[in-house]
Amino acid sequence: MSASIFVCGSAYAQTTTESTDTASENNSVFSQEIVVTATRRTEAASKVGISITALSGEQLTNLRINEPEKLALVTPGVTIAKAAGSAVSVITIRGSGNSDFAAHHETPSAVYFDGVYSGAATAGSFPSFDLERVEVLRGPQGTLFGRNATGGLVHFLSKKPADKFEAGGELGYGRFNQVRAEAYISGPVAENLSARLSGFFTRDDGNVENLNGGPRLGAQNRLAGRFQLLYAPSSDTEVRFIARGFRERSRDGIYDPVPSYVDANGSSQFVPANVDIYGSGAGKDFYGYREADKNPWTASPDVIGRMDKDVYGFTLSLRQNLGDLTLNSLTDFTKVQSYYLEDTDSTPFAQAFYDARENSEQLSQELRINDDLGAFRWVGGVYLLQLDGKYNTRFSLPTLANLFDPVAFPQTVSSATPTSAYQVKTKTAALFFQAEQDLSPAVTLIAGARWTWDDRRLNLFGSCVENVAGACAFDGFLNSPDIINALGAAGQSIGLTQKGNDWSGRFEIDWKVSPGTLVYASASKGLKGGGFTVPLDGLLRPDQLPYRPENLYAYELGFKSRIMPGLRINGSAFYYDYKNFQTFLFSGLTSVILNKQGNFKGGELEIVATPGRGIDLVGGISYLDAKVEDVVTPTGVQDQRPINSPKWKLNWLARKSFDLGEYALAVQYDGNYSDRRYYNVVNSPVVEAPSFWVHNASVTLSPAAGRWKVAAFVENIGNKAYINSIFDLSTLGYTIRKFARQRTYGLSVGVTY
Repeated sequence: MSASIFVCGSAYAQTTTESTDTASENNSVFSQEIVVTATRRTEAASKVGISITALSGEQLTNLRINEPEKLALVTPGVTIAKAAGSAVSVITIRGSGNSDFAAHHETPSAVYFDGVYSGAATAGSFPSFDLERVEVLRGPQGTLFGRNATGGLVHFLSKKPADKFEAGGELGYGRFNQVRAEAYISGPVAENLSARLSGFFTRDDGNVENLNGGPRLGAQNRLAGRFQLLYAPSSDTEVRFIARGFRERSRDGIYDPVPSYVDANGSSQFVPANVDIYGSGAGKDFYGYREADKNPWTASPDVIGRMDKDVYGFTLSLRQNLGDLTLNSLTDFTKVQSYYLEDTDSTPFAQAFYDARENSEQLSQELRINDDLGAFRWVGGVYLLQLDGKYNTRFSLPTLANLFDPVAFPQTVSSATPTSAYQVKTKTAALFFQAEQDLSPAVTLIAGARWTWDDRRLNLFGSCVENVAGACAFDGFLNSPDIINALGAAGQSIGLTQKGNDWSGRFEIDWKVSPGTLVYASASKGLKGGGFTVPLDGLLRPDQLPYRPENLYAYELGFKSRIMPGLRINGSAFYYDYKNFQTFLFSGLTSVILNKQGNFKGGELEIVATPGRGIDLVGGISYLDAKVEDVVTPTGVQDQRPINSPKWKLNWLARKSFDLGEYALAVQYDGNYSDRRYYNVVNSPVVEAPSFWVHNASVTLSPAAGRWKVAAFVENIGNKAYINSIFDLSTLGYTIRKFARQRTYGLSVGVTY
């Protein structure tokens, strides 16, 4: 079993005060019940048989969650991190996630913005600002939100335009000269027409010291905006238009390198500090380098990495009541352009560099009809998606040939650069239907299904570019006549197609044991389409590029209960049987997605208590016992843990608001724990990240009227160096690790009108 004790778990949530919690609702942030539309209709969270965690806009502000990655610190069973090696954010829910850093993959844990599926993983790190709520749905969403959501989904819902004037903003300053600002203004602009404009900006000098004397590294520079129009001529009609944009210009692409090697058994190991493995000095890589200090937030790169990203999109939604029926239409266009550059080795030497470009466009359309006949309710619809992307990747090894054969390659720079220029086109269509029937006042039966058609096409031109004749062949990139780079050198491009159709669905029974307690049991099938690997080094044959669709057969038992006013407890247990589980293998310099069988079991338990006026106590725990079966390792075929999937996760929060007459003072402490985890499906010692504890605190002062507030905060109080990603490059003499930010602190001032 797995447990997640966290706030008001529910999806598609609108907040409303829970009438039974009146004893503690004043000044308590988490005393509100959540009203959800996880079944595409509005109902209380306690009546929905899905494992969900939702945070209101106010809760997001108090927890200082202003980017998707921070959600993982407060959500049981979920990890989210920016993938090292690209501009992609990787979400893992209950062990299901794709850790390949290539931008063209759709992920098994889907991301939605205002109802719109984001097919480009690059767009998933859009800043979190001016939100009504965020919901995290755990488990396969194979019917109503079926697009590739075998793991679950994260849904960001922005605040709608208001029918009365309102405005507000917040300005903050923190460590590393971080400046953060966000603001909004909303109100009516004409009869039945209202608008909302909101924006977000953050920049800092960077949290990693550059020992070469250049600019600090890890610097963020992000700008985002959202404009909305809402036309509501009557309660039966609502038309909403959203234009959104995001621009990032950050100094990224930096790692903490540790010398490593491949032992006689073929397993990667760290180089002991007192052992000369490569003949280049004790504890050093074969370039003769080892960082002099053990500080993960210092680096000596010879190239400054960068992340440039531009995302914009337009959404048009329509809701029209037609008697007993409700018609919903959702149309969206999204465009993503990105460029990522890294100094892969992150040393003063020209060892390895990697860069990647993306230019993708997505067009989607959903039509949905709801009907509520009292004891019988149903929803059905159609979904269409077209995603076209052009990509280019390069991995340069400028000195490798010279290092190993200085006679044949006397030039200091004898570069071999595997290059891939490719295009991926995806077209998909789906029909879905779900119905609910009340068998009695206490028992409800739910059944739904979705049929999906997928068509994917890959056009790839892979090659190895060299500035000294023979460097590519020497480095091993052209030694086989049937690999991608060798075919590209012969002027051949590769064209591959995947077509298929399959079903996903859900069967559930809900039992309302009492007015405050729901017990549910469900069996569902999740589906994620197949795709194509484009390896970092081009050392695969064309027949090794496709990976098959993933099928998940999931079984879940859970409960939601309100024990007494001010105390809510939710729990769930699940068993997953994966067929063709898509897992990421990074071996040598080759990256590939493999299909394996998987067996996962675990669950969540969540609790929120508001025992007195202005008191919030929140906590969560999750457990995951997961095995990816029959993985080939240096010591034989074995079961391995999935990537970035800790066995245990904990999170907690304690908040107290003090009444000071004309003012209120709120003191908050929160934190989380994550068990050890691995960053490759081959669980070697060098890709194991240790467990960690993180603690945060804040103090907020505001007047009783609540028109302004001043807050002081500290994040990562213990200055814990915890890892977000690892890549095993032992064939090049090192393993690279990326750490989360160290201790940060600052002040913020906010106002509302």
